[in-house]
Order: sequence, then structure tokens, then C-alpha cells
Amino acid sequence: SGAGITRVCLESGLPIANGVLTCETDEQAQVRAQVKGAECAKAVVEMANLALALTPDIDFEINPPQA
Repeated sequence: SGAGITRVCLESGLPIANGVLTCETDEQAQVRAQVKGAECAKAVVEMANLALALTPDIDFEINPPQA
């Protein structure tokens, strides 16, 4: 849910993107999923770059420790 994604973002301090697809066919879903995934990835990178610009001492972990 949107609230869950917001909570994870706030608790982790990391940018998170969410892409929801509404499709009528499997073919639409396959095409749109590729585009939406790329859009979400680009959005997260842009949010991380903005966070770095606004807060230069921020440290994003590329590979956080596994629980």
C-alpha cells in the first residue's frame, strides 16, 4: 500500500519508487512493465542525487547488510 511504502521510505531514509500498472491484456502488461520499471529506476536515481545535493554528508548503502 502507499502508506507502507511511505513508512519504509521514512524509516530507512532511502528513496523508494512505486509503479502501478493498469492493463487489460497480458501483452499490455509486458510492454508497460518494461517502461514502468525503467521510469521507477530513473526516479529513484534522481531522488538519490537530489538528496546528495541537498545533504552532502548523506551516506547511501549500495548493499545494505542482510538481516
